[in-house]
Amino acid sequence: MSLRLDKSPSVGNRQDKFRLAKEEGIMSLIVISREMGSGGTQIGKAVAEQLGYRFVDREVILEAAHRYDVQEEELVRFEESKPSFWERFNKDRDRYLVFLRAAVCSFAVQDKTVIAGRAAPLLLEEVAHALRIRIIAPLSVRAARVAEEERISQAQAEAKVKRYDTESAARLTWLFDSDCSAPTHYDLVVNTERGTLESLSQLIVNTVQLPPFQPTPDSARALQNLYLGAQVQAALLREPGLKMLDVHVRAEGSAIFLEAAAFGAYWNEVASRVAKAVPGVATVHCRTIDDALLYAPPHG
Repeated sequence: MSLRLDKSPSVGNRQDKFRLAKEEGIMSLIVISREMGSGGTQIGKAVAEQLGYRFVDREVILEAAHRYDVQEEELVRFEESKPSFWERFNKDRDRYLVFLRAAVCSFAVQDKTVIAGRAAPLLLEEVAHALRIRIIAPLSVRAARVAEEERISQAQAEAKVKRYDTESAARLTWLFDSDCSAPTHYDLVVNTERGTLESLSQLIVNTVQLPPFQPTPDSARALQNLYLGAQVQAALLREPGLKMLDVHVRAEGSAIFLEAAAFGAYWNEVASRVAKAVPGVATVHCRTIDDALLYAPPHG
């Protein structure tokens, strides 16, 4: 039941056409969400190989853990397990999303990238030239693939896939307060029940070359702003004391705009210093929207 790599004589010609497009500066971003057993990882890698792109999967978690001093196990728990009752009442969700968005954006701005991750398409919704893809297959098909790969029974595989689907859906709903399996979140939904690895990956290669997914000055600017804002947000979250301020970050070019319920002179200075230390930031503007006396600076 695994996807078959069916080489076609015309693949070379199609690759030559895309290579010419790359030389002309046409670069797009591909972000993939995939169900367990759908073959999404295989397809993502095949697409990246055909386009000469980098394929990013687990590296997003590793990058977030390394760059932002977060335990990898903690990020994996958020990525793969169902949210506990108490997690619904703390700031773990917001903290996780900040670091994950910063890591995803750090790969997205590198260009020539296929990013696979359940949350990636939603984190990059603001980027018009990002082709957002959902890769699916019927439960029985996915279970058969898992059973073959892991050498377990069909019944065991179905139970595993169902459990994964339930926990993944609960996690994403908790993170984004939205049904992330809804097709309206994606530009293309690919059912891998039929077709080969080559034909399905070629479908994506053909789609990403269409005009709606070509970068424009506006979409490139939106990605850069999203990236810089995410890096500043992550840096602020790592600074002791700034967590309680719940700072909203907006980037416009090299200018950063920070808004919080309360800054005051002390926190204004701290936030500006942290933000200016992020590469690419030239100016920082802070705005207080509440009584700064409620958030006194630390003593001593």
